[in-house]
Amino acid sequence: VSLLLVLNLALQVWDGGATYYGLSQGMQEGNPLLRAAMEYWGVGVTLIGMKSMACVVVVFLWHVASLAVSQWGLVLLALSYVVWSLLPWVVMFASGTP
Repeated sequence: VSLLLVLNLALQVWDGGATYYGLSQGMQEGNPLLRAAMEYWGVGVTLIGMKSMACVVVVFLWHVASLAVSQWGLVLLALSYVVWSLLPWVVMFASGTP
């Protein structure tokens, strides 16, 4: 379960960094709630705040990992970030179009 914790925290950091990079390259945030928060608080504050909250949730899930549902929650969370954040960025970087 500790590996799941580290993986999920690393994916949160990756997603925040990749989002910041994409926005700095002129891309638009796809999540309308985050986009609105970024317009109000700014990109940096919004990303740090949201990613911090996500990390708190990950640590909470890890803390209660004795429950089978928490372990599955960490697995599903990691898979969703791999599919929806990591892979699209890897494909984009590999194709040379940031």
